[in-house]
Amino acid sequence: AEWEKERIEIARQIETHDHAAATYFCEGVKIIELAQLAYSLYVSQEPREQRRLIDVVVSNCRLIGETIEYDYRKPFDMIADMADFKKWRGGRDLNPRPPA
Repeated sequence: AEWEKERIEIARQIETHDHAAATYFCEGVKIIELAQLAYSLYVSQEPREQRRLIDVVVSNCRLIGETIEYDYRKPFDMIADMADFKKWRGGRDLNPRPPA
């Protein structure tokens, strides 16, 4: 009876983790979609919605002279860093192809 109780508890924990993993994956997809659409969403929105989008993506906005500086919020900071192609593909391709 004690083992059965423990087995049920472990099964419940596994189910909880599976649900969390699926939720985490869906949220990640939504973040990537937002990152891809951010510019077109921004230019097509009213100022109030533009401000909401900015608040989601960036923080610590400041005016330095005539320049606006800001920090990206997580995970948009990582997406911005990955946009620099040289950082994540600086070496030889793992699957080289013959020249076309």
